[in-house]
Amino acid sequence: MALSELKGKRALVTAGAAGIGKAIVEALLGQGVRVAVGQRNVAKLEPLLKKYGSKGNHATAGHAPQLVGFPVDTSRSAECKRLVRDAVAALGGLDILINNAAVTGVPAASWFLKETAEHVDAIVDTNLKGVIHCSIAAARQMVEQKQGGVIIHISSVGAFGGQQAGSVYCATKAALTGLTQTMALELAQHRIRVIAVAPGDIRVETAAMVRDQLQTMQVDPRFIPQTPWGAGAPEDIGSVVAFLASDQAKFVTGVTWVVDGGLLAY
Repeated sequence: MALSELKGKRALVTAGAAGIGKAIVEALLGQGVRVAVGQRNVAKLEPLLKKYGSKGNHATAGHAPQLVGFPVDTSRSAECKRLVRDAVAALGGLDILINNAAVTGVPAASWFLKETAEHVDAIVDTNLKGVIHCSIAAARQMVEQKQGGVIIHISSVGAFGGQQAGSVYCATKAALTGLTQTMALELAQHRIRVIAVAPGDIRVETAAMVRDQLQTMQVDPRFIPQTPWGAGAPEDIGSVVAFLASDQAKFVTGVTWVVDGGLLAY
């Protein structure tokens, strides 16, 4: 779908080097959006940077990069603020924020009775606090620009149904639903839309490893995703995010869009 109104917009995507994040970055680039990516290990962005070509680190008159990357640990509030500042400097402003960074898969898995304070903090600090801090910094920038904007949180079907060995992970994703609704209410006066997207079973690079780990942990197979349409592809999420970021979805805010191939229909 051609979303011509996205051309020239400026977006920040956290964790955009692989999987769903990469698909979102490429979907936005395909619509003419200029994109900054915040990545814990910025070296992982090299294939994307080589493919799409960075045209410099800072915006100048009539010239801004198509794609740039910055190192960031979104579990740290100061780094979230710095990331937004760097993105604004590189792109000349900010119209779209995609909060994709999260502790997922095997690193997020743990039986509830075996949880440690360190593991809980690691998940909550990235999956929830990081989203909040990046959103605050981005929203303040959008308000200052007085041109509106879009903030999209990447959630999960885990927000709506429990997953064995995923109690803390699911809790953080469920929290994004309330965050999305309240942010949308408060930011509507500034014409900033806030949406969450909840993917189901997506064939990312680590999907097979996650399934093997869950089987090793003896997770009840009923909790391993069984999707009527079969597992989705990262591009299925990327295209939805691009649509929601566009004016085609200008009346969509304060909701969580489930993109799960019918998984929650069971």
